[in-house]
Amino acid sequence: NYTVKSGSTIVTFAPEYLKTLSVGEHTLRLAFSDGYAQTTFTIAQAENPNTGLENPFTDVSKSDWFYDDVLFVYGRKIMAGTRNRTFSPHNAATRGMMATIRWRMEGSPAVTGTSPYTDVASGKYYTDAAIWTTQKGILNGYEDKTFRAEESITREQLAAIFYHYAKYDGYDLSPSDNLSKFTDKQEVSPWANEAMQWAVGSGLISGKGNQTLDPKGTATRAEIAAMLHRFIKKHELVEGIAPSGQMG
Repeated sequence: NYTVKSGSTIVTFAPEYLKTLSVGEHTLRLAFSDGYAQTTFTIAQAENPNTGLENPFTDVSKSDWFYDDVLFVYGRKIMAGTRNRTFSPHNAATRGMMATIRWRMEGSPAVTGTSPYTDVASGKYYTDAAIWTTQKGILNGYEDKTFRAEESITREQLAAIFYHYAKYDGYDLSPSDNLSKFTDKQEVSPWANEAMQWAVGSGLISGKGNQTLDPKGTATRAEIAAMLHRFIKKHELVEGIAPSGQMG
């Protein structure tokens, strides 16, 4: 907290503008009705947030494609290990896990109302998250009034979650890809097509080997870590995340 001195001027830069500036010193010249004012500021080289962070996981090594992604989400307490020394990167991710991650990224907001689902009891680790993500239209349940928190989440479901996340927070939804380079694009469900086009166009999903998307394949914990890393960096959310606790 601070008080602006009389005669002082505060200038706020939009993040999108700052990203256009190169590393180094810049001069800011302000025009006023009675003259000009000039000052300088410096754009520093971006720091690697993972530098110096010890890797606690025996099943994650530097040669893994997801190494930086896992350390990124672990270092910010967005995701934790499955046990004392393991991250289980190849394990399937669940709907309850993803709902909880999303809820905690928002700062674990207080939840009002009761669960609309027959299979979401009070006191579960995902209870508040399931209610909140449903109320916000980020992750919905099924027509039979179940949430299926322990059900594995698919890659197209993951794309849809991030798409609705971006929509909820007012981010740019214009990036799109027609998916023509993928041989299995026809396997994307109609309800997920727009979200998948956006996810690929935004660089959140790059596909798998042999030019495939594998939209109905099970998403792994490593893939979720990678998408979270890309999404957070893309939208400059690093300082805005305030998760309550860790996600196993």
